[in-house]
Amino acid sequence: MIRNSVKRKAALATSIALATMILGVGASSASVITYNVNQFFGGGSVVGTLTTNGNLGTINYFDITSFSLQLNGIGSSFHIASTDPTGVIWGGGADITASLQNLKFNFSASDNGFLVFQDGFSSGNHYYCLAASSGACLQGQSNVPDHYIDASAVIVPTSGQQIFATAAVPEPATWGLMLLGFSALGFAGYRRRAMTGSSAPRSA
Repeated sequence: MIRNSVKRKAALATSIALATMILGVGASSASVITYNVNQFFGGGSVVGTLTTNGNLGTINYFDITSFSLQLNGIGSSFHIASTDPTGVIWGGGADITASLQNLKFNFSASDNGFLVFQDGFSSGNHYYCLAASSGACLQGQSNVPDHYIDASAVIVPTSGQQIFATAAVPEPATWGLMLLGFSALGFAGYRRRAMTGSSAPRSA
């Protein structure tokens, strides 16, 4: 009986320690984060996923390690991905902010920043661009399934800091809180059984 009690307490302590470690890691960074993109603007849409290296706060384009996006323009669609031979991510400035919940881009920044997901570097074809000013692409959001002067292109001026992707899975801190909650429930059940056992009449 005493041995089982010691085992239960040790298991509880291990669970709490693990939850604390997960919460601590989740507060600063994560190993990899996958975000969903569901952008609908100007009669078109950009839908897919982005993956980052887990860095949080202000990040750069190279912190986005992979992408898979479906560009749906006016009467035309095209799929781009980092796994394509000519798939590329490029950009400039410091206008991307990453959190455990989402990715944001500051369209009103003064540093001429931009972020481009493209099939064919700087070709003018097949890309999704977020830009604070006109340069590498036009200011705002550009959804270009074919060429940027083609009728299928959707380009919408945008201002302020806007969310363009949201986290696809629970963040590490959420998992930590769940584990901590399960540990507390387990401990409560153990205490209830222990109290019931101690109050039961004993036979000689």
